[in-house]
Amino acid sequence: MLHWKSQWYWYAILVSTGVVLAALGPGLFSGNIGLSEWYTSWQKQLFSTVCHQELQRVMSIHEIPMAVCSRCLGIYTSFWAGLLMIPVLPQHRLRSKLIVPLIIFGVLLNIFDVVAYASGSWSNTLHSRLIAGIFMGLPAAVLLGTSQPQIRFKVT
Repeated sequence: MLHWKSQWYWYAILVSTGVVLAALGPGLFSGNIGLSEWYTSWQKQLFSTVCHQELQRVMSIHEIPMAVCSRCLGIYTSFWAGLLMIPVLPQHRLRSKLIVPLIIFGVLLNIFDVVAYASGSWSNTLHSRLIAGIFMGLPAAVLLGTSQPQIRFKVT
């Protein structure tokens, strides 16, 4: 469990804050760059191995694309927000029981979104991909602050 009084919690906050700031891309730091500068920005290069960064799937700040797609943005920002919420979320039996199913739901939602889009039966948007990412990042962060997550499945 990641406790807010632990140095690891504060390291996680620091790293996660840096990741979110970098993911927001060069538009956050300078409002007057072109697309060619975006392609060579350190933010885009940093995430190029973990995110496809397709322009039609990337949100923008000041009309400059962010460094990650909307799904990755949802994952990174909600994970960061979830870490910030750890100190105020009470440890409760219900939280321990629900956190793993919520993570599984988030993963399945993203798999459904990708497969349905690829098959042509669903046309996802920047916002639907952002929300799908949130359903992965937020529960993952809350899991880190959960004292005894319960992984019990009843097969009937």
